[in-house]
Amino acid sequence: MKNIMYATLIFLLLCGVSTATPVITPIGNTNIVVANGTNVNFAFNSTEAIVTSHFILDGVDTTSGAQSMSYSFDEPATYYNVTVYAENGNGISNSIAYHVTTTRIMATAPVAYMDESRYDVLKENFVDLDYEGIMSSAMFPFTDLIGRIFYLVLFAMPFLLLWKQQEKMTIPTVLALFLGCLFIGFIPEQFKNFIIYAVILSFAANFFFMSRERR
Repeated sequence: MKNIMYATLIFLLLCGVSTATPVITPIGNTNIVVANGTNVNFAFNSTEAIVTSHFILDGVDTTSGAQSMSYSFDEPATYYNVTVYAENGNGISNSIAYHVTTTRIMATAPVAYMDESRYDVLKENFVDLDYEGIMSSAMFPFTDLIGRIFYLVLFAMPFLLLWKQQEKMTIPTVLALFLGCLFIGFIPEQFKNFIIYAVILSFAANFFFMSRERR
């Protein structure tokens, strides 16, 4: 009789162990930073025996009978969410939220050297209030491509566009006078005589038209 009672008590104790809702706790950190292409194992401990484990990666549920699962994270500089919970015949456990971040791909070659000497010269010219130096340094990206002829283009283009748009010489000639005096020191030598003559002719033409309009 006592043996039956002991057997019944042991059976009830075993049933009590397996009839509780599981409580799970993570093994390891839940905020994980890894390089892309790394396999990460998500494991947990449970207070009760489980039937099914759920591992949800960005909304995709994968079930297992084990208390761990591995994922490979292949995209660089990406943020992932992994949610884990378990269940048995008596209910569903609490959830564990993992946050996984993959790092950026690092450069395998050194970055090409960037010449900053022109920037240093421009900064010094601003400090010294050197007008010619500021102009030369500011225009360097253009003169480096096509040479000092860029100043000739910069002189002629506004003059031609205004002349074409207004069909009058007054404003274009005033602008030509201003730009010609401004850029004369930067114009290539072979074009300087042309600019000087253009400035003189612009002044003469503007003076002539203004005197004619007064009459």
